[in-house]
Amino acid sequence: MDCTVVEIIQETHDCRTFVFKPEKMFSYVPGQFIIMHLKNTEMLLQRSYSFSSAPDNADTFSITVKEKLDGRFTPLLWNLKIGDVLEGRGPFGSFKLDREPKPNGRYVFIAGGAGITAPWSMIQNLLNQKTPFPITLIFGNRSMNDIIFLSKLHQLCESNPNFKLVHVLEKKPDNWNCYQGYITKTVIAEAVPNYADCMFALCGPPVMITAVVKELQSLGVPPDQIRQEKW
Repeated sequence: MDCTVVEIIQETHDCRTFVFKPEKMFSYVPGQFIIMHLKNTEMLLQRSYSFSSAPDNADTFSITVKEKLDGRFTPLLWNLKIGDVLEGRGPFGSFKLDREPKPNGRYVFIAGGAGITAPWSMIQNLLNQKTPFPITLIFGNRSMNDIIFLSKLHQLCESNPNFKLVHVLEKKPDNWNCYQGYITKTVIAEAVPNYADCMFALCGPPVMITAVVKELQSLGVPPDQIRQEKW
């Protein structure tokens, strides 16, 4: 299907959100992805991107992409202009929230870098549906300048008391309230004391997700309370 670029948002120094209007709107589940192909290029030159928008958007969807200087597809995306048309196929993927937390629990999203895209779609959708469960996002990044959706996330904290944001940075700025280093079981247990009752959704680089799953297992979180997506 044809998808027309209607907006381009600079999220960070090396990350952009592309908003598309498809020729016919379709349904998708937060956590799924779409395959994008630039017209008039070789057919094999295509990439998969998680939706960063919530599925209740009336007639548009968005993907959020981190620039890869040595990539083949990203430079083409960076040259897009409003009105350009890409071909989209999908949705695909099985990463989704298919169960609720226990009665006293909460949804806990753990994301690393550009892995925030699918959790951001899920979080927006849960809040739009007025979930009765609190939500915590533990978000790992290299530095404050690398945090995608930073202002949107902080605005969400201010407007929704049931949303809690926990930053974990490798390079911690002075006078900033966050953890330094990596997402460990100590960080998880302090951020989410009732972790045994929670539903976890993890998204990020394979090395990070593997490490976080081990941390959750060491805390005794059952496998059926963990959903994960590696990219």
